[in-house]
Amino acid sequence: MKYQKKGFTLIEVVVVVAIIAIMSAVIFSSVSSGRSQSAVDAATRTLVNSIRELQQYALTGKQIVANSDPCLYQIAWTSGSANYTTTYFYKNGSGTCNQTRDIATYTLPGGVLFSGTGSLGFTLPYGKPNIGTASVALPVIKAGSVSGVTCVYRDGLVKSEVGAVNCP
Repeated sequence: MKYQKKGFTLIEVVVVVAIIAIMSAVIFSSVSSGRSQSAVDAATRTLVNSIRELQQYALTGKQIVANSDPCLYQIAWTSGSANYTTTYFYKNGSGTCNQTRDIATYTLPGGVLFSGTGSLGFTLPYGKPNIGTASVALPVIKAGSVSGVTCVYRDGLVKSEVGAVNCP
């Protein structure tokens, strides 16, 4: 009577474990990249909404300070930070636009950070951005790998794009 061995050799087990490890690494990096991309997308959408809100304030002349004469609504951001501030500018007694009041400070969601520094304002009464170039970019980045940008154009158009670093 012959004796038959049943089971797997050590080499077969090692090969199967290696294949599973490689597949797991690929799936994990894919899921991780997808999460980063979703976080950047959420952050750029949040920025678009904040910017459009400031534009709306400029169009309607919203008074943040009672009995004041508004002249500018501004958003400011700093590189390496997740925070940005919106500010209300209004005229002093002699008509100069130099009085300010912070409206709010916001934080980008999902660990997304700004990758540039700047500010942008909207003037009354038409809500146009006070920029001298064709557009202003608010670039963001997540974990050094996934980037996005919110663009504000001279005509007032606001849009965002994941994967881009500059405005087209």
